[in-house]
Amino acid sequence: MQSAANGEKLNFQDIVDVRQLQRLMDLFYKATGIPVGIIDIDGRILVGTGWQDICTEFHRVCPETRARCIESDAYIRSHLFEEKYVQYKCKNGMWDIALPIIVGEQHLATLFVGQFFYADEKPDIEFFRRQAKEFGFDERAYLEALNRTRTFSREQIRDIMAYYAEFVHLLSDLAYNNLLLARDIRIRRQTEKALRQSEEKYRTLVENTPDMIICFDRDCRHLYVSPSVKKIADMPPDQFTGKTPGQLGLPDAYCGFCKQSVKAVFDTASSVEKEFDLETPGGGLSFNWRFFPEPDEKGGVVTVMVIARDVTHRKKMEEERANLHIRLLQTQRLEAIGTLAGGIAHDFNNILSPIIGYAELASDDVTGDSETSAKLSEILTAANRAKKLIQQILTFSRQNVPERRPLKLRSSVLEASKLLRATLPATIEILHHIDDTCRPVMADSTQIHQVIMNLGTNAWHAMRETGGILSFSLNEIRLEGSDDIPGKMAPGDYVRMTVSDTGHGMTPDIAERIFDPYFTTKENGKGTGLGLSVVHGIIKNHGGSITVYSEPGKGTTFNIYIPVITEKYSVIPPRHDSEMEKGCERILIVDDEEQIVRMMRLMLERFGYHVTSHTSSPDAVKCFRARPDQFDLVITDMTMPRMTGDMLARELKAIRPDIPVIICTGFSEQLNEKEAEKMGADYFMMKPVIKNELSRIVRKVLDERR
Repeated sequence: MQSAANGEKLNFQDIVDVRQLQRLMDLFYKATGIPVGIIDIDGRILVGTGWQDICTEFHRVCPETRARCIESDAYIRSHLFEEKYVQYKCKNGMWDIALPIIVGEQHLATLFVGQFFYADEKPDIEFFRRQAKEFGFDERAYLEALNRTRTFSREQIRDIMAYYAEFVHLLSDLAYNNLLLARDIRIRRQTEKALRQSEEKYRTLVENTPDMIICFDRDCRHLYVSPSVKKIADMPPDQFTGKTPGQLGLPDAYCGFCKQSVKAVFDTASSVEKEFDLETPGGGLSFNWRFFPEPDEKGGVVTVMVIARDVTHRKKMEEERANLHIRLLQTQRLEAIGTLAGGIAHDFNNILSPIIGYAELASDDVTGDSETSAKLSEILTAANRAKKLIQQILTFSRQNVPERRPLKLRSSVLEASKLLRATLPATIEILHHIDDTCRPVMADSTQIHQVIMNLGTNAWHAMRETGGILSFSLNEIRLEGSDDIPGKMAPGDYVRMTVSDTGHGMTPDIAERIFDPYFTTKENGKGTGLGLSVVHGIIKNHGGSITVYSEPGKGTTFNIYIPVITEKYSVIPPRHDSEMEKGCERILIVDDEEQIVRMMRLMLERFGYHVTSHTSSPDAVKCFRARPDQFDLVITDMTMPRMTGDMLARELKAIRPDIPVIICTGFSEQLNEKEAEKMGADYFMMKPVIKNELSRIVRKVLDERR
């Protein structure tokens, strides 16, 4: 609290109107017969009502019995914070119960209920006679005072203390608010005004609480409602009095809920707590409802009090936390996919290397128009498709840097639809409407392929049960007017790629959210909700835009806009075997995969190079150390047992600093061209090794060292 920081001592009577509190307690005593007192931490009695004659006329008067009372007070104060409330039977034979009154973090006063007897234990008359004789009391008057002492059942005491716990909580909040208010007005001449505001705040606190407070009788008629009842009905509180929810025209579900809950409290004399949602004039709201009995002196239920708290915001926050948890799980899932993708890429590229390499070597050995040559060409096509598949996996897991080059979308659409045709059932017809004159766009072919495959797969899901038509359209358009331009694209020439289906379609609210991360309409476990989000990100990163139009029962159409290349560009023609760059230098190859070593050796020897190969890094170091001047270039794998490629490069350059080194890898998160350069390598090459690329890179590195 601020007062503690300022070194000030707080007095309860300075921040609460004890006179009004006294009047309130007097009225409560008249209504309930419950004796109560409030004593500050210095022992001063601030409020007292209904104190028993046996206490005020006897026990608190005689020094010996007063010492017992003080001992009881001390025990209670020392145990105040061990339970919700503390009760103690003093040596004078009477029961006291107390609750601490905490303002902020300071204990300022204590509320006492007592003295009384429990109904299940009869007073020991002989004990009190002996006590009267021992301390010189008038026995007759003393026993008459004893007979006037109140008796409560233990259930009543629990209910009384439950009420006082709420009352003390309310009183503490009031006192604390009064304190904060008083701190804001420190000028002494404004003290009276501040106190009046505090009194007014106290008087209106219950009426202005945001919680709805309602009192029902046995027939579920409203005996009292707080003004906050306007949350559920647009009518003043006084119109509720004497009427049931049904007579007020409130929703049937609410009427049944109140009737059932009130009946349960009257039947069991126990509290009921439930959550129930209401459609109110301001919209749907969620409430926590606490129905609790108001007992009479015999323990029967007189009325049912209700506290209804608006928990709409809390439930919304709980839903948001649950969604965040789901997103966290999805993120962890993606991280796992990323880790798995890296492992797959490394192993799969190592497998593809000898497949592609030996297929290329075999193609060189056969005539161009033979059946064998055609078969080898199909092997190379399939292997290259597998290579691109790995690139797609790495792109999805964000471990691959996109390469944008001039690209005609026609080839991408036809290749992707050909792959879709092989996987989709015959009930799905694929149509093409492609304008062959569309100019190229600057794009990453792998990512565009991923976009088309994703949209095609989504279309299949929409037509899986009924079949239908999947259409791909491609045309070039000019966007000029603001009404024609989707998103925030600039006016200009664009290639529009349209993917449409005749599936079940979407409602507008779903169509608005399909590009949101983690949003999916598929069953649990059958979709991550990331596909269209990734598609949206790819198109946006290409400087384009994607729109969707859909109607339930009529299908869905996606339009993708990518700007055409307006400046001059050049396309590097593919190299032919006759253009292979050759040489006669001496090359050391190191790779723990025997197949890859043999394949690379054959390729390099066909290029005219003299090759020495090893499948062990230590053996390669030993060979190099024996003849360091006999080699012009080293080509090494990165991931090898006992000594990795970067370690090998440093070892060899320690022997001969000018030896050029090329590091190859199937995949490595830590390795790229910049990192390879830091490791001492002169070039970085990804597997699978393609013959043309190997020829060009080897020649380039050797020529740069001349």
